[in-house]
Amino acid sequence: MALIKCKECGKKVSNKAEVCVGCGYPIKLKKGSSTIEMTKKSLKLQLFISKYTMWLSVIIAFVFMMIIDEMTIVEEKYHNYFTYTLIAMGVNIFWYFLTKIRIWWNHD
Repeated sequence: MALIKCKECGKKVSNKAEVCVGCGYPIKLKKGSSTIEMTKKSLKLQLFISKYTMWLSVIIAFVFMMIIDEMTIVEEKYHNYFTYTLIAMGVNIFWYFLTKIRIWWNHD
């Protein structure tokens, strides 16, 4: 029995363990598990991107709300920009929750 370093958290675990006791990362690789790991990395990246684009669209929507609130005569283009931002925010929220569901679905 040898101690190896976990690829996810860096703790030392037995090479005969199925998962890391620290983080639950699979140690014993099953047949076809490299594809699963790559999928999980892809889903983590999608979750990261969707989370931060969602927050960016919330900030942009807030800025447009402030611009529209301060103007006495609101130009039509600001209403269009605000509408587009709300649509983008809705898409990002949908993408974020869809990615969370896909991560849950692919969990071993």
